[in-house]
Amino acid sequence: MYRPGHLGIWLLLYAPLAFILFAADRPALAVLGGAVMFVVEPIPDRDQRVPFLKHRGFSHTIGFAVLVGTVLGVIGWFAGDRAFVLVGEWLTGNGYSGIGADVASSRSAVDEVFFGLFGFTVGTFAILAHLIGDVLTPMGIRPLWPLSDRSFSLSLTTAKNPVANGLLLLAGTAAAIGVFWLSFQGALPP
Repeated sequence: MYRPGHLGIWLLLYAPLAFILFAADRPALAVLGGAVMFVVEPIPDRDQRVPFLKHRGFSHTIGFAVLVGTVLGVIGWFAGDRAFVLVGEWLTGNGYSGIGADVASSRSAVDEVFFGLFGFTVGTFAILAHLIGDVLTPMGIRPLWPLSDRSFSLSLTTAKNPVANGLLLLAGTAAAIGVFWLSFQGALPP
């Protein structure tokens, strides 16, 4: 798929998770997860810009999805474990010792395991969402490479089909608007 189609697909797939996060009173995580999806989901197609990589090669595999998820999981763990301490130390070192101590001590309120799992889940999910978009096309993907060279394709539409890309974007946008509407219905004054 082209960018509009991929954007629509990840919005559609992320909508239920965003709704769960909003319902669990975690709107910041819902928005953060959406931002991560927006940034990470297109990464597999960066293989077109690297001379020695084949398009829809390793970057379009489940192994790559797990690799990206692992990297984001480590970043999430680090942010949960050390970011508050580092920011607190920086503030203290720059003359804001009271605020710095407060920030550093708030680290205990953050669960690094949760943030690590969140990073892993959203990172892996973002790449898998991209793969789902590409499996719709006749070119397909080889998601199990290097274990298997078998190609998977639903051959529903070509990647460049403007109608398919537009409809997917429209459906994803409608799902995202629906999540926000359901999540904030009744929360705002009439």
